[in-house]
Amino acid sequence: FREALVANGISDVTALANLVEDLSEVDRVVGHLLTDEQDACKRGEAHVWLEILITEAAVRAEVLDGPTARASNSPLALGAAAQARSRKRRLEEAGTAATLVPEVASLRAPPPRPPPSATGRWVTHRKAQAVEDEGPGARKARLAQQKEKWLGYVVDILRESGWPAVERANRTLDPARTLKRSGHGRRSRTLENMVRHWWAFRKWLLGVHDVAVPDSAEMILDYAETRAEEPCAPSAISGLRSALKFMENAGGVPPSARLHEDGWLIGKLLDVQKGLVGRAALGQAPRLLAMILVSLELCVVNAEEDDYPRMFAWYRLVRYWGVLRFDDTAAMPPGRLELGACGLRAVLEQTKITGTDKRVQTLFVTIAWDAWVAAPGWLKAGFDLWANHSFERDYFLALPAPDLNGLRRAEAEYKDSAAQGRRLFAKHLMVPIRVPAPSTDGGPSATRWKNSSSPLFVSRRAVQFWREHGDRAGLPSAAAALQAPREWIDSLGAWSAEGGETYVRVRRARVERMQAMLVDTIRRGFAADDVLAEYETLDELARFLEAKGVPLEEVQEQVGLLTYFGSCPVGLQGRAILA
Repeated sequence: FREALVANGISDVTALANLVEDLSEVDRVVGHLLTDEQDACKRGEAHVWLEILITEAAVRAEVLDGPTARASNSPLALGAAAQARSRKRRLEEAGTAATLVPEVASLRAPPPRPPPSATGRWVTHRKAQAVEDEGPGARKARLAQQKEKWLGYVVDILRESGWPAVERANRTLDPARTLKRSGHGRRSRTLENMVRHWWAFRKWLLGVHDVAVPDSAEMILDYAETRAEEPCAPSAISGLRSALKFMENAGGVPPSARLHEDGWLIGKLLDVQKGLVGRAALGQAPRLLAMILVSLELCVVNAEEDDYPRMFAWYRLVRYWGVLRFDDTAAMPPGRLELGACGLRAVLEQTKITGTDKRVQTLFVTIAWDAWVAAPGWLKAGFDLWANHSFERDYFLALPAPDLNGLRRAEAEYKDSAAQGRRLFAKHLMVPIRVPAPSTDGGPSATRWKNSSSPLFVSRRAVQFWREHGDRAGLPSAAAALQAPREWIDSLGAWSAEGGETYVRVRRARVERMQAMLVDTIRRGFAADDVLAEYETLDELARFLEAKGVPLEEVQEQVGLLTYFGSCPVGLQGRAILA
């Protein structure tokens, strides 16, 4: 069709744009192109194509006339821009965007854009859809959709492999449905991890051996050695082993032919993985320090602060004392939170080890009333804030409203939580100070904590030091430093519902006891001996900041502000934190 236009003298954007000024000329061109009687039925189709090309010319003219291209004064740019403006005026006067062909009106009118976010930038399609679609059961529906997607990829891998599961499925009444049962109850994220690890392995196999499925343990070992030379993270090797095991089980590979059970291969892969541990780019996530806990509690009870920072500070404290992952709180609907005589009790419904398709369907989390360091009322204050802004949903953490005084009806993802955590640390946590408190019994005056007007984090790089997993590491590390029984420490974060009600009560008592041990140590330990070994984390922070090029004076000040136990090492004193 373009070639026919060129043959009739319409060879550039300007000539095409000129057609918009004369509707009779459009009909003439179409009639001239379709002169045969047998092509008369295609007149409507040609009209549509011509309208599409005219629209394309107008769009190009608008781009050329935009603020980024105003420097272009070529005849083509000026002519196209003038014709586009003329066409826009004529269509507005006619009161319709479909004067020529109604079918192409949607091509001219771009879809409405979502409103800008609080930062002034246009939100992504995912966020805009979340604002419109979130509601009760939205998270479960989204997880089911994601699981269906990754199950489809698993089925594709099984069909390509030619493993026995495909042949057996073909003998059933509904082979497609049978193959979709190959997920073995895994979560969507687990399926995604298995597929992605397999895709990386498959790509290497096709490039080296021209096959999509390994037929020997030597192939797998060669791939692991190749990845180790990069070097890769240890999780790449463990992920390979997990993916191989999952795919062979899903494919119905006979026990005698399963490569993931080859003892020789297992030993070699473990040795490769162990050799990568020392070269891992990321180590264990640093735990939250006592001074950060104090500042978080004071933020929660600070009525002068916006609601969402207070709510998010409460959320981080709950994750710390509850030894929770981010994914755990995603499965903690607000309707299952209770604040009772023993403190906060939460129910986890769909986590890595719980759910309707798991042996353990629900788990319980308890945070005692006495789990406070500086602000006794933080647990209730934050709970009331979340209750005031609550709406029905099957996840916990929601995105903030633009004014930070409410919630949007959209679930916060992991990256959202990480971003809000850095924002909280950088802008809303202040240096805690101790001030005299009036005595109620006529004895010596006590002291209490309050916020100062100085930020706790003076180095923006220091905010990057703490990661999401650090909340979960705090209580177990402190309990180990306080020499709690190993059996008690191992149970933290598992929240097992096995063993009946008696066992659950025993575990709850142990958890509350460990919380009380840590609280008592922090309350009595200000400026005392560092029994929690926080100096190790402070030393890691100093080395992290130095590696980022932070000046020594700033490093010293930041470390001093975060020091709770004892005095700072020589040369690391920051601003005084005692009023």
